Amino acid sequence: MHVPEPDERSRGCLATAEKLGAWVRDGLGRREGMRVGHHVSECAACGAVVAELCQEIPA
Repeated sequence: MHVPEPDERSRGCLATAEKLGAWVRDGLGRREGMRVGHHVSECAACGAVVAELCQEIPA
């Protein structure tokens, strides 16, 4: 996974990055899933990570 270095990520990215795998697998609760989804929809860097995870994690 190509996650940017901590000094390159925003505070929202730091809070979201560790949850992206679970989010892609639909493994987060409703509230946390909504937070991650909202961040991903607005953050190109995290969106790119999600796209990569979707290719690596079978449905």
